[in-house]
Amino acid sequence: MVYPVAEGGAGLARALEAVCAQASQAVRGRLYLPDPVRPRRERRSWRPIPSLLATAGVHHHLIREGSRVKVGLVIEIGRAPARCITPPCCSGYGAGAINPYLALRDAWTT
Repeated sequence: MVYPVAEGGAGLARALEAVCAQASQAVRGRLYLPDPVRPRRERRSWRPIPSLLATAGVHHHLIREGSRVKVGLVIEIGRAPARCITPPCCSGYGAGAINPYLALRDAWTT
């Protein structure tokens, strides 16, 4: 879930369309949207698609396609807002669950 910085907004739009197309092909019960900020590959020429933008984009794309009822969306997020009672992805962006991988990692290492 990254896009080339040099392409600006048009690159972001194309990358989001590609994520939606991949989601359409992967509809088999549960889609897992990874956190693009997670340090997997560090490149200055690429930037992450914001997780909530990707979640909402995939959610609405699948609704338009008629396949949203066939899949659950799970979003991976590094830092969930501490003051939020309801995770941000569950409050209107379309995901049904979150995986707060940093909180889980810290819980297991202490």
